[in-house]
Amino acid sequence: HREKTFLEVCEEYLLGRQLTEATCKDYRRHMRKTLFKWADKSFLSIDREMVERAYRDAVTRKVITATGAERVLTAAQANQAFRFARAVFNFAERYHGEDGRPLLGDNPVDVLSQGGLWRRVAQKNRYIKASQLRPVWESLWRQSNVGRIQNAETARDLLVLLMFTGLRLNEGRLLRWADVDMKEGVLTIPDPKNHMPHSLPFSDYLWSFFRRRQQMTGENVWIFPSAVGGREKPITELRGVLDVVCAESEVM
Repeated sequence: HREKTFLEVCEEYLLGRQLTEATCKDYRRHMRKTLFKWADKSFLSIDREMVERAYRDAVTRKVITATGAERVLTAAQANQAFRFARAVFNFAERYHGEDGRPLLGDNPVDVLSQGGLWRRVAQKNRYIKASQLRPVWESLWRQSNVGRIQNAETARDLLVLLMFTGLRLNEGRLLRWADVDMKEGVLTIPDPKNHMPHSLPFSDYLWSFFRRRQQMTGENVWIFPSAVGGREKPITELRGVLDVVCAESEVM
């Protein structure tokens, strides 16, 4: 265990946890981008100073959005990356040397809590106002004609479903046709945030909506398949359409 790299410990942690596909994808993105400098280092060589320096760099790092704009990595994204790192080091505390003692003395990510370094994340309280519904709706339906944005039509339909049902993004994105009972008009969410599947009836409009999606997707198992990779996976990127709709309807 002593020679394991940080990346190897990360992979062991992910394999040993029951995490959703979306969560694993987020964590692996952080491993490639936010925490990439640690990948080939021994996990024992990563100390508090390195963590503090990496965190300060992360909250000032510039990233490129799907629309090509440049912005600073959000505090929420940086915090997620280092909470993941903290969990990985907690996991590594089970590694012991030949003398039976733990290899890891303490968790180096604790420096962020002890030093009061975590960036505060403002609570989300944004919503679409009644006066904004019409411009949002009109903008959404213009997106199917925007050829420069990949998956535009599918992204639009997913956003429409979220508006009508109040589902979380991944609850809608990961829906399969097996989750829709067209005869009874019932939609089942197989793996919500509380991990307790629940069903909800849907309106006549959504019945027509799902019928149209069936015609579009054919035999695909996903309701919202990606246009990338042979349509064998669900859509992953909505940011291009979402950015345009927010700008056009002035929902910020």
